[in-house]
Amino acid sequence: MKKLLITLLLVSPFSFADTGKTISLECRLTEFTESMYMTSEEYKNDYSMHIAMLDAKAAKALALSPLRVRYNFTLKGIEVDKDVDTMSELNGFLFGYEYKWQPSNLKYNNYVGLLWTYATINREDLTYMVTQIDMGQKEVGRPDTFDGKCKVIQLETKF
Repeated sequence: MKKLLITLLLVSPFSFADTGKTISLECRLTEFTESMYMTSEEYKNDYSMHIAMLDAKAAKALALSPLRVRYNFTLKGIEVDKDVDTMSELNGFLFGYEYKWQPSNLKYNNYVGLLWTYATINREDLTYMVTQIDMGQKEVGRPDTFDGKCKVIQLETKF
């Protein structure tokens, strides 16, 4: 089975067109997005704090980690074109995730209490846009939106 899976990944071009496929995606921010973030006050403050104790490479990695933790994600075992909704409410807080398939994209929303993450993944080129909203803030304002690229880390076809 593993040999067949590897063969499918190497030989056949990936397409969301066929239902009956299960995929796993690893979604990471682009270098450009990270470079733009490095101009922000949040990054500069974190970097300044870490550079006092660490070398430049480690300080940079630690200063980028809040961005990466919030906006990089992995989706495992998603059935193509099958919408999923695992959301539930507990004491007024939302928990769970949902996948909504559309002709040109996949909408992925994740809810952890008051922290809501919304991502849209393009079905053709696997680029994505992601934003996160902390509903616990008194003034939500306009949330930041970041872009990245997903790659297929697993693809299975039902025979």
